[in-house]
Amino acid sequence: MGMEAQKQNREKRNEFRSFSTLVAMLLSDTLKLSFNSKSARKASIIRIVTSVLIFAVLTALGVLFYRLSSMFGIFSLLSFIPEAVPSFLSLVVLVFALINSIVSLVTTLYFSPDNRLMITYPCRGSTVFLARLFVFYIKEVVRLLLSLTPILLSYLIFSSFPWYSYVWLLVSLLLVSAFLVLFSALLSIPGYYVRLFLKRNSLVAFSVYTLLFGGFIGLVGWIISLIPNKIDIFTNFGPYFSAIQSAMKGYRDACWLPYLLTKMMIGSFDGFTIVPFTSQTTILFFIILGITLLLYLFARFVTNRLYLHLASESFEYESVGSLHNAAIKKRPYWSSQLRKETTLFLKNPETFVSLFGTFVFLPIAMALINKIFGAMDTTVLGNMYISSVNLLLILLVALTSNESAAHLYSEEGTAFALNHIYPHRPYYLLLSKLILPALLGVTSILVSGIYYGQINAFKVDSDNLPWVSGNMVTYFVIAI
Repeated sequence: MGMEAQKQNREKRNEFRSFSTLVAMLLSDTLKLSFNSKSARKASIIRIVTSVLIFAVLTALGVLFYRLSSMFGIFSLLSFIPEAVPSFLSLVVLVFALINSIVSLVTTLYFSPDNRLMITYPCRGSTVFLARLFVFYIKEVVRLLLSLTPILLSYLIFSSFPWYSYVWLLVSLLLVSAFLVLFSALLSIPGYYVRLFLKRNSLVAFSVYTLLFGGFIGLVGWIISLIPNKIDIFTNFGPYFSAIQSAMKGYRDACWLPYLLTKMMIGSFDGFTIVPFTSQTTILFFIILGITLLLYLFARFVTNRLYLHLASESFEYESVGSLHNAAIKKRPYWSSQLRKETTLFLKNPETFVSLFGTFVFLPIAMALINKIFGAMDTTVLGNMYISSVNLLLILLVALTSNESAAHLYSEEGTAFALNHIYPHRPYYLLLSKLILPALLGVTSILVSGIYYGQINAFKVDSDNLPWVSGNMVTYFVIAI
């Protein structure tokens, strides 16, 4: 019995050593932090300092938002901000965080390129699974720390909560992050089969992504259409204030659980008294803690046992397309090259989503900005500022799209070694990869320019002439 116990202890120490090694490797790759060399330490310090600055700036902007809202009495006649405001903002962040967590965890666990190496590591499969899950949890904590925490922390600072509320916010953040990750692990098994099906059926994946984007665009367009064509908040704020109060009351009634979750994380404040803990929030905390423990047990004893099988199956049979005979047709060079790039583009939905999402963001953002400012009675100088913001927004999106375009070249890096046998100049090969992204970009800018002209058609300049004309929009689109 003594030797058997020593053997088990030795195995546990070896597994823990393997777990620590895997965590260190994955953390270095996931968070891009490494202190092994001088250049790596410098890059890691810059990355940490940048993240801290981003966190500080977002928190300061949150405090400024709450102070201005209190100063102008937007959400309450009293000099405080109801919890419904940070609760709604937190709900938006958490919804996107949950969706991103599910998609990212499925990719990380089962479709990561380094799975071919990780599953051959001399340790148990459970060690690899737990190391991946732990590193993903750390990544999720960091992500929520930079997105969710500034919203709630700035509210605590603005409302002058006691010092222990800040500590409790961190504890609550760790619990919420664990719940999100373990809930994503629960859904990762059905998510794996959905992802595998889409991976093996690129046309279906393309259709699904297109429908999702179409639904998202329709939803955003509907929300933007709700903005009134004329906004006059300075002389007639009463109707807007009543609408805001009705919206907050509807949120508290319909989304009572996220509202209670926010109160659990930051406490309650009615403008006079701060109550860090209530019976409802305490019960909710223990309920979430209990569900999190159950989700961990499911991940430990169910998802863990399927991990190696699913992770290896995801790339074991990659070529599953049916074989069929097709006559080889001779086509013009431009036609064959365009056909080849279109096929690669459609068979890689991630590239399509990246480019399409970037260019769809442009008309949506411009529509929102111009809808808001277009409903205001701005001066000529204000119109110039708005036009400058639109131009900067277009240039920002164009700069962002360069990363996706560069990925089109880098993903075929090994193929460019065959350039010496390519029957045409490499210039044409490189240019052909920009055809589809250019079409998306031109369409995006064209739609944005036309919408900009329609919204600002009634505005005039100092000479009482139209501020935006058809020729101006045309020259603007051509110049971009």
